Amino acid sequence: GCTPGRRLMSDFERKLGVVLATPSPGTWCEGFGTSMMAMLGHFMNVPVMGYRQQKIIPCSVVGSILPRQRKECVQSMLELKASHILWVDADQTFPKDTLHRLIGWDKDIVGCNIAVKKIPSIPTARGFNKEVIYTDEGQTGLEKVWSVGCGVLLMKRKVFEKIGYKCFGILWNEEIDDYNGEDWGMLNAAREAGFEIFIDHGLSNDVGHLGTYRYTHDVVGEVKQTLPPRAVSG
Repeated sequence: GCTPGRRLMSDFERKLGVVLATPSPGTWCEGFGTSMMAMLGHFMNVPVMGYRQQKIIPCSVVGSILPRQRKECVQSMLELKASHILWVDADQTFPKDTLHRLIGWDKDIVGCNIAVKKIPSIPTARGFNKEVIYTDEGQTGLEKVWSVGCGVLLMKRKVFEKIGYKCFGILWNEEIDDYNGEDWGMLNAAREAGFEIFIDHGLSNDVGHLGTYRYTHDVVGEVKQTLPPRAVSG
């Protein structure tokens, strides 16, 4: 085995290359854009501990067939021999240190528990009994889950080296009488290949999911704003 000193030097000399994968129909939300600029600036100026070199490669794939778009992002990551792929959907907001925080866990698959766009909302993460996994206010730390979405999700290259890129199937689920998303199909393949899936509760509390809402007099006076709007995420 390696001596401790040699092991530390080996870790230090690792090269970090992240493909920033954003499939979209061709439009980005403003909040996503400001979050993205803040994160890119932070990544380019703040070293990631444990890596001698670091680079990030944006991969924006425009289209209407999401499984195909995700497949093309993975193909790019494999061709470039990047170490990670960070899925970030174009309707998310997130802090500038998102990538640093996720990489710091050193997990094969780790991401955020995203609130879906409906009222009342529910999070995307599910436990091993298919129960909804909630992220409480102020909660931090990692939790291993059965599945989660790709809204903000970091994965190592070795996952796709094992499961390939033909894994983004949209399949019918009798239990819910509906289709599962392509991200669930991919994560099912990863889980069956032996990879564990984690969510970062602390970061999950810092992300947002942007959508449109039709304001009418039905909601006048119903909700008191407690936090001021933020112009720039992060």
